[in-house]
Amino acid sequence: MNVDGKLSGLRSLLSRDRVLGIIIGVALGLLFISVLALWMRVLMIYFVAGSFGLILVLPIVFGIMAGLLIVDQWVSLEPKWPTLIILAVILWPTAIYLPFGVHIVRLHVTVPPQIPVYPTSQHEKTTVELGGYETFGDRVHMWFTTETDSSTVLSYYREELLQMGWEEGPEHFIERKSDGTPYWFRHKTTSRSLHIKVEPMDVDGRTQLEIVFGL
Repeated sequence: MNVDGKLSGLRSLLSRDRVLGIIIGVALGLLFISVLALWMRVLMIYFVAGSFGLILVLPIVFGIMAGLLIVDQWVSLEPKWPTLIILAVILWPTAIYLPFGVHIVRLHVTVPPQIPVYPTSQHEKTTVELGGYETFGDRVHMWFTTETDSSTVLSYYREELLQMGWEEGPEHFIERKSDGTPYWFRHKTTSRSLHIKVEPMDVDGRTQLEIVFGL
């Protein structure tokens, strides 16, 4: 094959429609890997080592095959090179972070309604902490302030949680510290846990309350 033939074959291999298929395929592979990492968490490291990296390579390979097939079957336009570059820059990070973002949003939406709120308390903020599953799972932290004293607040939560199917955790899980008192509950039928930490009333007559919902 002469030089012109080789160049023609290279241009055919790197045609814009095939590059589009590769970009889509890599995104599909990254999305699969991200979902797998979200599901397995720290165990993903052991699977990567045990498979000699194939658990990362194979989804990309099959993704590229699927991307090329998608382009061949349903895409008739050839995007310009700048468009392809922009698409890759946007699509690949999105594929990596999308499963984690959806999961965090889901926890923000679904967990707070499961927890009673003290009637006169004011919600300050909610954060999500993703766990590794070896030491702890995902946690949703919610902070509230109220002008009610801590003993009344704790009595309210104890009564409400016991009625909702929770039970008090073992006494050795309850620790009294100078910066607050955490109380621990667990659900009777699930593996969920709930920690309540109430700070002493401050000089302004407000009590700070932190609730940690563990999945």
